[in-house]
Amino acid sequence: MKKFWPMLFCILSLLTAEPMEQRTRILMGTYVTVTLPSGHNREISHTFKLLKDIEGSLSTFDRNASLYRLNHTHRISYDACLAEALERSKVYYEKTQGYFDVTIGSISKKLYHFGEARTYSPSKVQLEKAPLNIGGIHISKKYIMTDTDITVDLGGMG
Repeated sequence: MKKFWPMLFCILSLLTAEPMEQRTRILMGTYVTVTLPSGHNREISHTFKLLKDIEGSLSTFDRNASLYRLNHTHRISYDACLAEALERSKVYYEKTQGYFDVTIGSISKKLYHFGEARTYSPSKVQLEKAPLNIGGIHISKKYIMTDTDITVDLGGMG
């Protein structure tokens, strides 16, 4: 009888739950679904706008995105979203003794070409020579910069 009450409670909760509204969009290279109680259309739209703004900062594919431009020019105007992601990445780098390193883009993007139509298999020598340097990321109040041989890949945060 003890097992019956939790199941009955779940069933009754489902019967009395308020109607939900769900919308799905393709963002950040995947399907994103937002589900909220009916009548919260403004909040759902705001959530999708926020995610689109984040994508506009952190994408390595969108030519207008801050990270894309950083990887190609190595200096961009300050972007708060990208700066926060990079600062957190530095913390994760320290906490993992260097195992989490967003400068892996020198390998994942430049050598393997992950996310592109055609990928490659680099040689052992190319992999050994690939520059990895979390210290090559520089953030000031006006700019975000990387050393010229650094490519950032935030896919590990995704």
